[in-house]
Amino acid sequence: STAMGSGVYAALECSLTAVDCKFENNVAQNKKNGGAVGVGTDSHFNASGCQFIDNGTEDNGGAISASNSLILNDCYFKNNTAASGGAIYISGENATLMAENCTFSDNHSDGTSHEGGAISMTNGHLLLNSCSFESNSSANGGAIYITGETARLKANNCKFIGNRSPNHSEKTVF
Repeated sequence: STAMGSGVYAALECSLTAVDCKFENNVAQNKKNGGAVGVGTDSHFNASGCQFIDNGTEDNGGAISASNSLILNDCYFKNNTAASGGAIYISGENATLMAENCTFSDNHSDGTSHEGGAISMTNGHLLLNSCSFESNSSANGGAIYITGETARLKANNCKFIGNRSPNHSEKTVF
């Protein structure tokens, strides 16, 4: 596909909910964001029990790219690839990512920006509860990269195991 969010794209002011869905082998080409799901301005995406496997993009968010809110419960992200945010890229002062009981494994960023093997966030709020990050990789932030004056991270009961980041910039979280 050549559009943002090659599996699903929510344009302006949409609300999407996915339950027990599988997003696999989706690719956003030509420098588009969101290999599997693209969430536009003022749109929201809720996923429960979903799998995001082997998705990718040359730009931001191998599985999901968003500029507003994401709520994820019991989701599984494996082997997604992007320049920034191997699994998820989210940006915006009002952007929020809430993830509970999610697993991020073997995701990586390998493009020019190399930020956030699993998650990259610019501004906004990242709230993680009982999530697992294992074997993710990126030059900056093997598991998570967060930057921006309004960026906030709260992680509760999360596991970070074997994530790799050869660069250790001041913006690298894990």
